[in-house]
Amino acid sequence: MAEVFGLMDKAAIIKQMPIFSSLNFFDRSIVAKSCALISFDASEVIYREDDPPNAFNCIVSGKVRLFVRSESGDKETIEYLGRGKYFGIISLLTGEPHSVSAEVINDAVILKIDKEEVDYLMGLFRKQFKRLKKKLEKEKEEKIRINFIGRLGLFPDDLRKEMEGLMEKTSGNAGFTVNFAVGYGGRAEIVDSIKKIIQKIENKEIEIKDVN
Repeated sequence: MAEVFGLMDKAAIIKQMPIFSSLNFFDRSIVAKSCALISFDASEVIYREDDPPNAFNCIVSGKVRLFVRSESGDKETIEYLGRGKYFGIISLLTGEPHSVSAEVINDAVILKIDKEEVDYLMGLFRKQFKRLKKKLEKEKEEKIRINFIGRLGLFPDDLRKEMEGLMEKTSGNAGFTVNFAVGYGGRAEIVDSIKKIIQKIENKEIEIKDVN
């Protein structure tokens, strides 16, 4: 594991990452100063199940496997992640230990942002959100419907309420829908889907045989 790339290289790479692509030059520069680009060799473990969260991770190159240990000690793969995918964010926002381990499958470069920096970058998200809200308020035509998907409960109450308010305000717009995936990850999606299925079975809305 070793840090690679200079500030200019980081800024260029960040511009290509989907999660940061909507940021302007100034905001991307802030991210570049806040992050480190770390190279990992195949089979290196980035973090282990039950480790405390300490960073946001985004894959620049290579592949990462998320897994848990079975009772017999075997690795049970949860998900494979490739370029542009990020992980570790949910534990970082909740403060809870990691529920999975993250292991590098082949040589990889990972963009890492320490927890302290993530707190600061959350401020950038607030600024982007306010910019979006202001732009929509200026638009006279009611065409755009805004939808935030993911675990909104992970965000501070004031920001969550503003997001929910914007969704409600634009819910009747019939033009096109813009979806923002926030507080969102592959494992979270699986867990939430299973919970919804269980709830529907308990409410007798569906039967087990309907699940496929």
